[in-house]
Amino acid sequence: MHKLLFTKHFLYYIIIGTIATIVDTAIFYYLNEWLSFPLILANGISLFVGILLSFFLNAHYNFHKKDKFTKRLLFFSIVLLVGMIVGTSLISLFINVFFMNIVLAKILSVMIAGVFQYIFNSKITFS
Repeated sequence: MHKLLFTKHFLYYIIIGTIATIVDTAIFYYLNEWLSFPLILANGISLFVGILLSFFLNAHYNFHKKDKFTKRLLFFSIVLLVGMIVGTSLISLFINVFFMNIVLAKILSVMIAGVFQYIFNSKITFS
């Protein structure tokens, strides 16, 4: 696993994920605060755009895979959704069992879930 994480693909994956998160957050804020979209709708739209952006950038610029678009997008989305469930579970564990600060719990959960998402996406989605 050590060799898998210290590659240019992993670094690009982190950069792309950061860009997609910033875009997701900006769209969420704009839709909710400026256009008065309900929270759930604003979040759903922004997540959808963030996932598509992350998938497109990873497929085209990181892993250079342009075939099997629908299949890859489906796997990518499933991996992200499972990662969200794992991340949320980890936050709960860190806060409720280990009495960790919520910000630290969030950061650790994102890092752990992100590593597993990268492993699954690099070995399954973009293989």
